Amino acid sequence: MKSEGLPGRLEYIVTEVDLPESSIGVRFRTFTADDLPAWVGLHARILPEHAQDLADVVHREATWDSVRFWRNRVVACIPGGRVIAVGFIEHLHWQFHPDRYAVRVMVDPDHRNMGIGSSLHCWILGQASDRNAWSLRCEVQEHDDRSVGFVTQRGYLEAQRNWESRLDVTAFDMNHFGTAEGRVAGAGVRLTTLARELDRAGVAGRDGVLRAVHHVDCEGSRDEPSLDPITPAPFARWVSEVVEAPDALPDAFFLAEDDGRYVGLSAMMQRRATPGILGQGFTAVVKSHRGRGVAMALKVRTVAYARASGYREIVTWNNSRNRPMLRINEAMGFVKQSVWIEYTLQLREPDHGQTGPSVIPGADGPLP
Repeated sequence: MKSEGLPGRLEYIVTEVDLPESSIGVRFRTFTADDLPAWVGLHARILPEHAQDLADVVHREATWDSVRFWRNRVVACIPGGRVIAVGFIEHLHWQFHPDRYAVRVMVDPDHRNMGIGSSLHCWILGQASDRNAWSLRCEVQEHDDRSVGFVTQRGYLEAQRNWESRLDVTAFDMNHFGTAEGRVAGAGVRLTTLARELDRAGVAGRDGVLRAVHHVDCEGSRDEPSLDPITPAPFARWVSEVVEAPDALPDAFFLAEDDGRYVGLSAMMQRRATPGILGQGFTAVVKSHRGRGVAMALKVRTVAYARASGYREIVTWNNSRNRPMLRINEAMGFVKQSVWIEYTLQLREPDHGQTGPSVIPGADGPLP
């Protein structure tokens, strides 16, 4: 990995800040790969229930496509070099638009109300101005009044909501859903796992299996509710991010197959920084097989895996407009937690006639 170079608009935050009612001097500098452990620690301190594993973060860092997508990041340090805050601005590679950016400001709880977050946000606005951005977007938990106030006072408006939901695996009544798999089996649909399919295909057939699963992922993602159209991941990046990532669980990547064709998937992920909790990844069913109970059968398999593997809880996120998946989760007993609100800040109107890109920079052709 290589660092990204010095931020382009450091005049928006001076390199040394004399904080109100404090003799502490804060220095802002470019985020580098050496800051990853500090970033993981800061994230865990602010959001302990969503702590990240360093190996997962390092892998995501290594798979970031700097040719197709842009980002810039800074950190705030106190004397001695300890990182106490971060500011990020970047393209969302799964909802790519060249003029829209995701932003994040996170400040250690012991160093808030000192102007650090405001300084980082000013730097973000400078970066956005340099790139002639249309808009910025961020996400905060509804119950976090301080963060909600921070973004709304700066003109961000609510755009959509995403539910975090959790399932108590030990309390799940497997008997109540005992007919789910039989129902789809009676219609000729077989449930399997990615690990089993790859083992069956062998080395020669590995690429074919993965490409077929990738196709299901891409078809399902197109219908996900989102602020911007979903950008399907190119095959090679999808393999790296989903199949080969440190948190991947091929034996918990469940597939539905009908007459030799994969028609559904539901992937689980390790959450090593929060032991006992299993992460629910993407669940998707191709259009031809929706409404047949395939998604429910796959989801029941995920719970059976979690219970057999000793997990106590499954956590997932769903857009509030994704009623089909929310209905399944509600029926299974997932309990909604505090909602995550996505906010956007409109910086300028789109150029006349422009609506968005049809090609990712550096990609081989139009988006599928």
